[in-house]
Amino acid sequence: MFFNERIFCLRGDIHSILNVFSMFRGEILSRQREAGH
Repeated sequence: MFFNERIFCLRGDIHSILNVFSMFRGEILSRQREAGH
């Protein structure tokens, strides 16, 4: 039970990290697009 909760919490952390990473990457891509034009 406790182990399952820890896995679920870890999955949530990974999901939030991926969310931040994709947001950060989108920011970089939009800046590159602005710099290109």
